[in-house]
Amino acid sequence: MAKMDTRESLASCFQKKGVFVLPTSNGEYVLVRGEGYHDLEPIESSIQTFPSVVPFQLVSAGVGQSEMQYIDQAYNAGLLEHFARVEGLYLSVRGRKYSPAFTFRVDGSPVIETRGVQVEIDGGFEGEGDFIALEAKIGPARDFIIRQLYYPFRFWREGFGARGSAKDVRPMFFVYDPQGQVYNFWEYQFLEARDYASIEPVSCGRFRLEWKPLGMGRFRDVSPDEGGSRRRIVPQADDVAKIGETPFLVWRGIETASELAKHFRFDRRQSSYYSQAAEALGLVELRGSHYHLTELGSDYLRKSAPARNEMLCKLMLQLPIFNEALAMMLVAPGQSLTNDHIKELIHKRGYSGATLGRRARTILSWFEWMERSFGLVKVRRGSVSLHRRQRQIDETRA
Repeated sequence: MAKMDTRESLASCFQKKGVFVLPTSNGEYVLVRGEGYHDLEPIESSIQTFPSVVPFQLVSAGVGQSEMQYIDQAYNAGLLEHFARVEGLYLSVRGRKYSPAFTFRVDGSPVIETRGVQVEIDGGFEGEGDFIALEAKIGPARDFIIRQLYYPFRFWREGFGARGSAKDVRPMFFVYDPQGQVYNFWEYQFLEARDYASIEPVSCGRFRLEWKPLGMGRFRDVSPDEGGSRRRIVPQADDVAKIGETPFLVWRGIETASELAKHFRFDRRQSSYYSQAAEALGLVELRGSHYHLTELGSDYLRKSAPARNEMLCKLMLQLPIFNEALAMMLVAPGQSLTNDHIKELIHKRGYSGATLGRRARTILSWFEWMERSFGLVKVRRGSVSLHRRQRQIDETRA
């Protein structure tokens, strides 16, 4: 009943009285007299074509009606970093959290106090000196309740301040137009942090993504690292995104298995899978009971999101088991590498029994990430093969 995110959804009695609703804690609200909504500024500039670093259109983004799908597509394509003018953004948070207490006014209103109010964010992206708090909608959209940007702005501003960080919290609004396939961005600022109504536009832009195929040539020459224990490594961490996040967490000071478990909400055994996978890829190293960034890991964090993904893919293919699997697919491009083939590769590295099935699932999940990120392979029904488009690119270039 209290969800009135646009002027149109505001109850008629509130419209007549010139008031709107703001939460102050879980289940408690105040009626505030004043302007609670902001009109999206018309974007006068023409639609810019942005060359996506993802070499193909992500089909899953067209399935369903989730704002996060389009946020992820804009992020993976490098568009968000382009609009924000920040290299090295990292997806660090999304979903619901409970904010610390803070106070504010609405254009001269009495002081409003909040305590433990629920704050939801569609995407939080962190760079070395910036934090992008993104609210997203699937169009059309004419206005929004300022709370959707102000509460996240205060949440992370207070949080960073408590940690002694000087990161710039930058609220942004994103609208995806499915008919025109246009990505619309607005950046805002609050001229006075404690004034809800002090919102002002900073910049805006309209974009349409352009995809250019990425050939296997960038990856086919990656050599396996046969040194030391890497010859036998078969990972057991299924979520590649969390592996990619682990060096970032270590950089932030989350350095032990128990701290990583708390962050990922895993038990300690599960969190060790991800730290061990990041270690196997050469991004972190364990010294005593604490993980530290390697030189390679520091280089990884300095890259843009698309460049990090490419680096992560190449590091995966340096693991002998993945390199051997890729070589088998390149030798016979039209044939699939079945689950039994993958189990055989794992067995050659000293594993047996039920472990074969569990590790095979992990191998397939890593190949699924390669499919989503670059379109290199196709994973279907427990088997993996070179993507048909990749075969066509290679045949054309040959």
